[in-house]
Amino acid sequence: MKKNILIPILFGLVIFLSSCSKSVLFGSENCIARIEKVSASLEAYMEEPSVANCRNYVEALRSYLKSDACFGNIYFKEYQEALAELEDDECK
Repeated sequence: MKKNILIPILFGLVIFLSSCSKSVLFGSENCIARIEKVSASLEAYMEEPSVANCRNYVEALRSYLKSDACFGNIYFKEYQEALAELEDDECK
């Protein structure tokens, strides 16, 4: 079930990162760095769905969501939902 939700998020992230102006879609450089960290940790988690990779992904999502630089950008709601799902599951 988790992979069914994570794959579209990763796919959308890759498309937006490669096709559009980062400053218009994502905001500040701080936010862009956080998005890239979320993407990298999600990729690692999908390649090897271990507890450690899950925790790294959850921490990247939390960092992104706590950043004022990222509030309201195109991924904010999706990342909130992904984090809520993973927190319910506790990366087990």
